[in-house]
Amino acid sequence: MSNSMYGPASRPDDPAASQPRPNPGRLWAGGLATAVVAALVVVVGVLLVVGVAIVSLLCAVANTAMQRPADARPPAPPPPGYHG
Repeated sequence: MSNSMYGPASRPDDPAASQPRPNPGRLWAGGLATAVVAALVVVVGVLLVVGVAIVSLLCAVANTAMQRPADARPPAPPPPGYHG
């Protein structure tokens, strides 16, 4: 093996020659990239959950505000002669 992903090749008579050595820079870069993607997934998930919660809360408040209580009197009729 040459200078590929696993670093320089070792001697053939070395017992550790059959085991590849990982490149620390690429290993840390891969771990960092994975952490960044995971953080972005969490941020998008939180934004979605908060957005859905706010929309459902606003819908519930609007629905409650538009409902008239069961014991409320009906609105008064218009005065005589009103043509609105």
